[in-house]
Amino acid sequence: MIDYGMDEADARHVHAATAAGADWVDVLTALADRDEEAARNSVDGADLWHRAAVSLIFAQLIDNFDVDRKVVLNRRMAADFGMFAAGASLLIRKIEIDFVGGSLFGWHVKPLEQSHGAVVVFGGLSGWATAYRSIAEALAREGLECILADGPGQGETRMVGKIFAGKNTVPGFGRFLDYLASETEFERFGIWGNSFGGLFAALTASTDQRISACCINGAPARVE
Repeated sequence: MIDYGMDEADARHVHAATAAGADWVDVLTALADRDEEAARNSVDGADLWHRAAVSLIFAQLIDNFDVDRKVVLNRRMAADFGMFAAGASLLIRKIEIDFVGGSLFGWHVKPLEQSHGAVVVFGGLSGWATAYRSIAEALAREGLECILADGPGQGETRMVGKIFAGKNTVPGFGRFLDYLASETEFERFGIWGNSFGGLFAALTASTDQRISACCINGAPARVE
């Protein structure tokens, strides 16, 4: 939870409260309510909006399937992350890419100074592109812009864009490279997959000659 950007005291509170019998979603949405209210009353509320978004990422985890509650929480999380993006110290904008009758979603993050490269970052089996703010900031410090991407079957792309994982949608991961090629001066890119997303990164790198660097942070070698 801390790795995704949650304050340590809040993380400990969530675990203590739920261990005592409190409802997981109620505890986390209460934290989001608190931080959203504080953000609205703050002159510089970007980090508070981010804290709210992080709580809503975890609130969704209680539901394995895309039931109405999960979709509502996902939309609220994305809206809060958008508020964070509007006031962040980096240049962040949401992107939507058409693909097989649906939409791929992600966040294009750029350093304030001129960048000299670009990387696509995928999350795990469920996605959660917004969870990787720290990766985007680390890349920006090295002069690299990135896309925090929800690929087919992941996060907002699955729940809102209605693009699911499957053999026919694997090329969708490469559509983020198409986007970068059209929006930047670069011809070669990096790709970074976290957890199960490492497999998606490897599959994309194996077929797309534009990728010059690939980071696989976990993942099975194949899907069975």
